[in-house]
Amino acid sequence: MTTEGEIDITKRPLVLTLLVFSILIVLLWGDSVSTHHVKELTFESIDSIEAVGFVSKTNTENAQYYFSTINEADNKAFVNQVEYIIRNMQNHLDIPRKEKTIQIYLNKDGEIPFNNSLTRVVVSEDREQSLGAVVSYLSDYKLPAWLSVGLELYWQNDNEVSRSSDVLEGGIHNRINKAKSWGYPDFGDAWFIPNYLDEEVVGEAQQIAYMFVQYLDQEEQLQSVVDIFLKDKNVDLNLLRQYWSEFIETPNSDIDTSYRYIFSYEEIWFEVHSDKVKARYKKENWIHQQVVEYQNYLNQGVRDVENWMDYTLDHPLTFTIYPHINAYKPNYGGLTYKSGDDYAIDLYQVFEVPPYRAVHETVHAITFRMGIFSDFYPLTEGLAEALMYEFEAKNRQYVYNKSKEDLNFTYERRNENTLLYNVIQKYEKYTGQSYQPSNPIDLIAVMHVWANMASKKGWENPLDSLKYNSGYPGYNEDLDDYNKAASFVHYLIQTYGKEKFMVIYADITKVKETYNVDLESLIKEWKEFLYD
Repeated sequence: MTTEGEIDITKRPLVLTLLVFSILIVLLWGDSVSTHHVKELTFESIDSIEAVGFVSKTNTENAQYYFSTINEADNKAFVNQVEYIIRNMQNHLDIPRKEKTIQIYLNKDGEIPFNNSLTRVVVSEDREQSLGAVVSYLSDYKLPAWLSVGLELYWQNDNEVSRSSDVLEGGIHNRINKAKSWGYPDFGDAWFIPNYLDEEVVGEAQQIAYMFVQYLDQEEQLQSVVDIFLKDKNVDLNLLRQYWSEFIETPNSDIDTSYRYIFSYEEIWFEVHSDKVKARYKKENWIHQQVVEYQNYLNQGVRDVENWMDYTLDHPLTFTIYPHINAYKPNYGGLTYKSGDDYAIDLYQVFEVPPYRAVHETVHAITFRMGIFSDFYPLTEGLAEALMYEFEAKNRQYVYNKSKEDLNFTYERRNENTLLYNVIQKYEKYTGQSYQPSNPIDLIAVMHVWANMASKKGWENPLDSLKYNSGYPGYNEDLDDYNKAASFVHYLIQTYGKEKFMVIYADITKVKETYNVDLESLIKEWKEFLYD
């Protein structure tokens, strides 16, 4: 049973998902001539500064090509193949757009591309390892990987006999039954991605998808299915289910479209959609239930922030989930940034540590989208952190469980030194009752405890010193820590209300006219609550 916004993937037949993706693979009804060649190509050498790791390049009317070897025969064959794909996409899908600069890099197998960028696609010399990458890239990643893989398979096949209805008779049910026998959980588009599941699994998935494309072509429904994704026609997903049910001759068969995969320069990401969240997960040994849990957590967190801010998103918020730490900023648990005309969120180290920073970053994304920017950094981070604690206090998941463990650990060792003993005393002060390890904890009280302890070595969680330091206008060392800032913001909201706080959040110069005291007086008042 699921609540609103949750995804219950475990109850959907794996094969249906598998096939649903195949359904997406559409659009290809045309040209079976794969012998098309571009005009004579001229290859020229390039220096390492222009494209590190690539030694040769050539241009066509459609694209720029870079190669890691100087084997002109193989490189020319690759160009011909890609140009054929481009021509089919232009003829049938009206993509890529004419103004799009296409850069395609043919890379050595197993090598990590240099300087990855959304303006280029890197393809493996072994085309099987990056099947679908070109179509995905040319469509600006609007087409999921299962659709991209299917289109390339469909266009590569120039055997008219294989397109006949004879291919569809009997074969699809054998493949579906074989897929069922494996008993895999729903890994979404991973079924179509080389090196993600076993080679045999991927091969079967790709063939089912290819066969479904043939069926859609025969039924003259390829274009309508493709448009569901190219033109964001989510209201037409029922048509997709109808075509799929007819294809497998099983009435009312469902298709899971919450999973989508994209190619990113030979790195594979799967994308899970829910009503408030579009989350991209970097390839890792994810456990199926783990992804379901994380997705529901993200979705619920966004809803909670929307409710608090009295604001409704007009489209899902984009998260990119990195399993490990940010190599450039290892201390960052998350990051909100401008992405085109919108704001997006990166979360780091999520494979080892659950995405508890999601609510914090969501506060930033939504306030930025609302055009509300605080000119006082402790309020920016304090509000985000305070709402994170509020959310966790209600849901009792990641921060809650970790804090409960920490508090219990401290309680068991409280007699070892005065500092640990004081932690329990402070907690009891803020809650007004004695601490019992077996009882649920008051997470907001824990937040105030951590703020109280922030001045002690080993307990601090300082704000970014590049954004808030002694040279910062209005700097106050009493608010130079995430927990202290959260405690201060929470105190103001609980004591004087949200409306007054949001006034000074947007303009810190209005403290006096809003609270009838200056900022220093408010900080002093809060410190009396916190320390006395």
